[in-house]
Amino acid sequence: MSAVAVLGAGSWGTTLAVHLAGAGHEPRLWDHDRGHLDAMAAARENRKFLPGIALPPEVKVHAELEVALGRAEFTLFAVPSQAVRDVARRVRGAGGKSIPVCVAKGLELGTLKRMSEVLRESLGDPDPVVLVGPSHAEEVSRGIPTSVVAAAMDERRAREVQVLCSTARFRVYTNDDVAGCE
Repeated sequence: MSAVAVLGAGSWGTTLAVHLAGAGHEPRLWDHDRGHLDAMAAARENRKFLPGIALPPEVKVHAELEVALGRAEFTLFAVPSQAVRDVARRVRGAGGKSIPVCVAKGLELGTLKRMSEVLRESLGDPDPVVLVGPSHAEEVSRGIPTSVVAAAMDERRAREVQVLCSTARFRVYTNDDVAGCE
């Protein structure tokens, strides 16, 4: 069982937290919007972005970033692409030392950098993992079979994310072509 900080309580972050709980891990879901988190914790559901999908007891909702990051082995960045740099800087400032995994898609406005490049710069980590694929939160949250790719220059890191996320209905392949996968 791995402790995982999931940063971003939108549909994809919530889905991944639910998925990781079902895979036997300990996800901690964080978001900048305390009111949204309070509503989720009370209802045990993300009614705003993922109605109808219950949060299992293993999913812990935290408004304090430091608490969500505490002893996490992996940190999933599921925030909007325009927030990745700011959140990554906050993670670095909080002393986060886990393997960064980016599930945010797109390019940063202004710099046109890929999300892995933004994380590399902001965290000082030379090889963040990107988890990408033709997937939809609504489908994954309902157990519809899905395949994605964990890409990193370091094959070991990609395989660690593969082991973390793989289930019978969520197949993770690995690749070292980070730019191509993004």
